[in-house]
Amino acid sequence: MDVYIGTPPKHYSLILDTGSDLNWIQCTPCHDCFEQNGPHYNPLQSNSYRNISCHDPRCQLVSSPDPPQTCDSGSSNQTCPYYDWYGDNSNTTGDFSLETFTVNVTTPTGASEFKAAENVMFGCGHWNRGLFHGASGLLGLGRGPLSFSSQLQSVYGHTFSYCLVDRNSDLSVSSKLIFGEDPSLLSHPNLNYTTLVSAAGNDKEASSVDTFYYVEIKGIRVGDEVLEIPAATWELSEQGAGGTIIDSGTTLSYFADPAYEMIRKAFVKQIKEYPLVKDSLVLAPCYNVSGVKQIELPEFAILFKDGAVWDFPVENYFIRLDPEEMTFKRRRRCSFGNNNSNSMYRILRVLLLQSLFLLCTAAKSYFQVNRSIDTTSLSLNRAYALVETYLNPKSSKAAKRIKCQLPQEGKKLIFSMDDYEEIVDEFRGIKIWWYLHRKDVKHQYATERRQLRLKFHYKHRETIMNDYLDHVIREGNTMSQESRRLKLYSNNANTGRFQHYPSLWSHGVFDHPVTFDHLAMDPEKKKEIINDLIAYP
Repeated sequence: MDVYIGTPPKHYSLILDTGSDLNWIQCTPCHDCFEQNGPHYNPLQSNSYRNISCHDPRCQLVSSPDPPQTCDSGSSNQTCPYYDWYGDNSNTTGDFSLETFTVNVTTPTGASEFKAAENVMFGCGHWNRGLFHGASGLLGLGRGPLSFSSQLQSVYGHTFSYCLVDRNSDLSVSSKLIFGEDPSLLSHPNLNYTTLVSAAGNDKEASSVDTFYYVEIKGIRVGDEVLEIPAATWELSEQGAGGTIIDSGTTLSYFADPAYEMIRKAFVKQIKEYPLVKDSLVLAPCYNVSGVKQIELPEFAILFKDGAVWDFPVENYFIRLDPEEMTFKRRRRCSFGNNNSNSMYRILRVLLLQSLFLLCTAAKSYFQVNRSIDTTSLSLNRAYALVETYLNPKSSKAAKRIKCQLPQEGKKLIFSMDDYEEIVDEFRGIKIWWYLHRKDVKHQYATERRQLRLKFHYKHRETIMNDYLDHVIREGNTMSQESRRLKLYSNNANTGRFQHYPSLWSHGVFDHPVTFDHLAMDPEKKKEIINDLIAYP
């Protein structure tokens, strides 16, 4: 991506990376740097360059070099050193700083216009290693607070989209990167949405896994065959292990075993027309298609848990290798690679996603309904109770784990979703995910906090806010009215019903038959009132 940095602005080419957050560029003095096209960025030649002090809270957003540098309490000008690294052992070390970034944007009218973003946090790298193909540095587009897209949220919102041109396209053709929402794009009939997910619990505080764009894969289809890959292959743990991410920073897509081996075998089984090349060390399967004009290969598609399906052009999952790219004169087509290492995640990368339009939203596409509306738990949130009532009948059918209890005032078991369980609801054809989250706290009146979280596709936001939530509250209220019981409350917390969630208030059921036969009063007066009521027309 072409970016102009500093004041006056100078042109640099940066690599886009959705798998990382930090923006950085090679800086003068460059003590250990890779080759790039053009001169290094010189902070002394920019009027808008500012160092971030090691005392600045923003310094906590970056990792420190090893060993860490001591921040002198008596120095206000001491810089904030940073160190960042990547999966291929590339790394950058330097000073965490502020600068003005200017980009050439296309306006809605089609005109070209330069837009400047001031005080962008970035790394001024003095020690940089890696294969960055002549670029000057990297532009992070991850989900974390340091990424370029996150720092532009106040201007363009939480959404950006991009379309990468084919690797064989003419050099004059450029890829598109769009910041902000375009209503015409969001409603385009050919857009295929899938949900971006996070490891459960990682939203509580910043974490390295918050950077990644995780997607939930359900399965793989080769040709007409849906492969029986174990579900555990795709699972994402609360610690961020496993799962599948979208990463524009490198070239090949990787699938861990057993997924890769099953995909490879499926292609080998279905492709019989071309001879298999057995000396391919990295890419497999590989076929000799010399002399073949019209190459026919099985379709390849990724199936997602929410029902979305991504199918790809053949050129995205079989690479054509021409003679000049090989050590011998045969024409090949080779597939993606295997990830046999103990990697944390599976990766969908550039070649698989080229020529496809990808729209990403960094916004958290969920609402949160807290059980209590204050930290002392004196007031339970009625919205939480109504949502819980609405979801209870669905729990026994949808949740993997459910809780059951027999209330003091009831004769029927009540089923509800267990902690960290998920229930899928549907409204007007829209899928909605409810998730019950619990967090332990230390408080004189509470030992935990509970929230019900609602996830949905970003394009359905207005329907969820305007219609679905009203539907849930209305239905929950109706169900509550049908099972309503009279209760007497006291401020004796020892007899509280919610022992797992202490409150200053507890209640008992007012289960009085409410008839004159059970009413304690003067017998003659009681008879007089009864006769009077009978005589009343």
